[in-house]
Amino acid sequence: MGISIRPANLQRDRPLLIGFLEEFLAHQSNKQRFDWLYLDNPHGPARVWTAVDETSGTLVGVAAAFPRRVWAAGSTVLR
Repeated sequence: MGISIRPANLQRDRPLLIGFLEEFLAHQSNKQRFDWLYLDNPHGPARVWTAVDETSGTLVGVAAAFPRRVWAAGSTVLR
């Protein structure tokens, strides 16, 4: 059994990601929260990666990074 890591397509993978997050992470996960946090973030969309079992095609993990504006060296930067 191998695990493949790939960037998620937030539109195409949306139903799969929402179901996974609701089941394994936060029971308050739903379509509205996903859209707000992952797609409509005021600083830009999240970057999401998925871990998929190569044999079964089952999603086994998710990681995400959310852009933030921070104050650094006297100016606002996007990180």
